[in-house]
Amino acid sequence: MAHMNTQGQISDRARSMPRLPSWRAILVFLIGFLVMFGILLAYMVQAASLVSQLRDRGVTTLGVVKSVDNKPKYLEVEYRTDSGKELVRLKEIAGMLPEAAPGDSLLITYDPQHPATALSRAWVEEPPYLSLPILGTALVAAFFLVGGGFLAVRRRQLLRSSAPSAPTSRALPTAGVRLRK
Repeated sequence: MAHMNTQGQISDRARSMPRLPSWRAILVFLIGFLVMFGILLAYMVQAASLVSQLRDRGVTTLGVVKSVDNKPKYLEVEYRTDSGKELVRLKEIAGMLPEAAPGDSLLITYDPQHPATALSRAWVEEPPYLSLPILGTALVAAFFLVGGGFLAVRRRQLLRSSAPSAPTSRALPTAGVRLRK
């Protein structure tokens, strides 16, 4: 609320005070952080789960790359399992696929219970968790966290600096005051 003087004009003190960050803005930053952190966790948990599954019960075999699209959005690999041949599109980890060209040989680790679940053996041994999607999501989450924290601290500082000081005992009028029943 602005401080008004006797003529109804805003006082110089109220005019010079910076605008107070709203709780709504702080809440938006907090929700943005939680959403981006959730997406980051989804990338990480999905990749870690797949790698863990293939480390536990995966079988490694030699595969041949059959096709790659130019983006690369997929990498089709043909390999032989105990039950026959499989032609699968390799799973990505955090938006990444191994670099390969048609005709290249690639060591593949697949799940014998679900032969279509496969990754490059190198990725099972050392997953590429630091990919562009993961780093980008982490940076955006950090932006929301730092931004929300800055707004919350700034709001607190402004509220503390603009709060009226508590009256001291000397300032209280004591002379001429009578208590009545």
